[in-house]
Amino acid sequence: MNPIYVDLDGTLIKTDLLLEGIIALLKSSWTALFLLPLWLLRGKAYLKDRIARRVSINPALLPYNAELLDYLKEQASSGHKVYLASASHIAYVRPIAEHLGFISGVLASDAQVNLKGNRKAQRILEHANGEAFIYAGDAAADIPVWEHCAEAIVVNAPRRVEEAVRKTGRPVRIFRDRRRPVMYLREFRIHQSSKNLLLFVPAFTSNMYTHVQAMSSLLVLFCAFVMTTSGTYIINDLLDLNSDRQHRTKRLRPLASGEMPISHALVLIVILISAGHIVAATVSVYCALVLFMYMLITLSYSLYLKTVIIVDVIILAFLFTIRVIAGAVAIQVSLSVWLVAFSIFIFLSLALVKRCTELSMLADHGLTSTSGRDYRVSDLPFLNSMGIASAYIAVLVIALYLESPNASRQYQTPQALWLICPLLLYWISRLWIKTARREMSDDPIIYTLKDRTSWYAFLGMFLAWSLAHVKL
Repeated sequence: MNPIYVDLDGTLIKTDLLLEGIIALLKSSWTALFLLPLWLLRGKAYLKDRIARRVSINPALLPYNAELLDYLKEQASSGHKVYLASASHIAYVRPIAEHLGFISGVLASDAQVNLKGNRKAQRILEHANGEAFIYAGDAAADIPVWEHCAEAIVVNAPRRVEEAVRKTGRPVRIFRDRRRPVMYLREFRIHQSSKNLLLFVPAFTSNMYTHVQAMSSLLVLFCAFVMTTSGTYIINDLLDLNSDRQHRTKRLRPLASGEMPISHALVLIVILISAGHIVAATVSVYCALVLFMYMLITLSYSLYLKTVIIVDVIILAFLFTIRVIAGAVAIQVSLSVWLVAFSIFIFLSLALVKRCTELSMLADHGLTSTSGRDYRVSDLPFLNSMGIASAYIAVLVIALYLESPNASRQYQTPQALWLICPLLLYWISRLWIKTARREMSDDPIIYTLKDRTSWYAFLGMFLAWSLAHVKL
């Protein structure tokens, strides 16, 4: 029976091992960014070899093309010998072959040869030793191999590549995943844009919500934050590929599942972050600087700070607060120290809700610690206490503010604002009870947006705030 040679990147697996290796290397040491161009000057084979020497991959976590994998297993069981023929480094290809179990051998790149295009075609011809063979690939670089094979298997290739293969006159078998444009929206995390509504908070606390110019500036800045935060979410997902693939729900994200190619993600990062800063600069240079600071802190969090216990939740709280700061900068108002204090404490509590939820899920699955974060299930009681205390301090900040001269100057009937305190106490206490009962989703913000009771509580707070503007 004809042997089957199978490409790896983009064919058997829905990812690119070179790009995954580069991302893993940069995550472990960002200074490698300066080494990559120097290695590339010595050739792509040398680049792959340097990366493979520094970072490893876990074959069990890779996103495989399930339909093709089942087909190859069936062919192997019927007598066909299946070989991996990949441009990826041998140090990556061999463990994958061992993991799959039915692979008869591997052809791959090493420190001297980048096994791609004509080089791969020549190596396969030598290995097949004149025997007719079947080849599975996905890109234009595979055309030289298809020109010599007896049967072509085309996997998720562009239409022009598919047409070029058909012109060779070989029998063609097509494997195609349906990639829906909605995957981009999922990766952008549009639902997380609700967090950027915090930009409008200073306009309401300073009674500038009726100023058309101020609200227009905030709307433009909101768009800038949406684009930039979407870009940073993609960066975070790239850096968290391995941990996301081990997560109950995050493994379904477009990048972790292989639904979105890493190359597409890299292009989107450049476009979204660049566009976001350009749009922010149209409001003011200072807004662009605040957005840039937000991005730097987010990147620091993704690269390292998320692994430092307690520091990670403090940074998350500050990333919420910086949106409030950006809103004040956009409309050029002084930011109340009361508002900053309230923001830090309430968002610290929400960040701790998220961590406690993750740890509770781990405990339910019999695990003892998080992957990629320095938390243990045994930390739950302390984190719960810390989160509840932070929430109640946030309510105390509001109570102290209501007795300050600021409240009397700003509102006609500041006493009406006291209604906010019991409503906020109810909402945040209920949130923590839901967390203790394992009824909280991964993100408390998303849970709140879907929770009808939370909306009733917020409506009550809004009515109290509105009443405070009326002279009774």
